[in-house]
Amino acid sequence: MAINGWKEKAYNMSFMKKVIRKANAKDARILSELRVEFLEEVIDQKDHPDREDLKEKLEVYFREKLAAEELIVYLAEIDSEIISTSSMVLWQVPLGFSSMRSNGMRGYVLNMYTKKEFRRKGLSAILLNKLVEEAKLLNLDVLHLNATNDGRPLYEKHGFKDSKFTEMKLSL
Repeated sequence: MAINGWKEKAYNMSFMKKVIRKANAKDARILSELRVEFLEEVIDQKDHPDREDLKEKLEVYFREKLAAEELIVYLAEIDSEIISTSSMVLWQVPLGFSSMRSNGMRGYVLNMYTKKEFRRKGLSAILLNKLVEEAKLLNLDVLHLNATNDGRPLYEKHGFKDSKFTEMKLSL
């Protein structure tokens, strides 16, 4: 059963206050905590010895990048508890033949995370849609992302496709 666009499954949310909102610098602490939860789950690095140091550095990152408007984050809250996040880092690339009429701005979607007990209720789709709407308002050319196996079907459903170019990396 859908309630305000959120699916209600096995967790009675009908009497809870539900909010989707854009994050601000005041949310930096909780965003850092949720990012660490995400990393611990995806990379399977529970109780890493640098956990607290990472949280501190992430809090600074989120505060600075949100204030500078270089990072856009949407949140889902239930009863003032943040339960789901989605982020988009903004950057500019040199123009190419296919982008000569654009501003060269791009977005990188990351940190799509929902606490386990709230998954499969449509929250990630709602938050991803908010990022896509924001990207269109900002006249971004392209959105990029790296998908986990769990997230890939959501991204494909929203029109993301494999790139012609395979991402590579060099660890320094």
